[in-house]
Amino acid sequence: MMKLNLVVRRYGEAYAEYAKETIGLDRAIGEVKALKKIITDNPEFLGVLVSPSVTISEKFAFVDDVLKKYFSEELTLFLKLAIEKNRVMMLVDMLDYIRVNYAHGEAVDAILKSAYPLDLKDIEEIKAKLEKKLDKILHFYFELDASILGGVQVIVGNTLIDGSLKRRLEDLREKIVSMRMG
Repeated sequence: MMKLNLVVRRYGEAYAEYAKETIGLDRAIGEVKALKKIITDNPEFLGVLVSPSVTISEKFAFVDDVLKKYFSEELTLFLKLAIEKNRVMMLVDMLDYIRVNYAHGEAVDAILKSAYPLDLKDIEEIKAKLEKKLDKILHFYFELDASILGGVQVIVGNTLIDGSLKRRLEDLREKIVSMRMG
């Protein structure tokens, strides 16, 4: 198991703690889910936020114009912090981290990513094995992600279980490079 990016975890934890004290965790989770849907359904939204040709003040104005009517000040400030610190490319991972770690009390959300649709039987088998191994009740969310090429990735809390073809190819490349140098 490989740990998720420390930056993703720190931002996620910080936002959750901040939101818990101000707007409450339930509202914060709802907004995180809604923002992720906006980003997923509208790739141009994220495009504006990562574009080097758009200034930070223009990005802030864009966030205010688009989101302020629908989202709390806490979430817009979180997004502006991610912009200011050049962490927008990690935003989806941060939102997933918050959702997975804070959406349920005893149960934990898990994101199952695959390059191709999986049969329900396969998803249930993966879920059952992970619940037994982790000794937790899991709420599974399925996402298609062509970038992993094949296999699956599962994110549970701050842990990434990477059984993707992309990861295996990267490992093989590293072995070949180390063999050439050694």
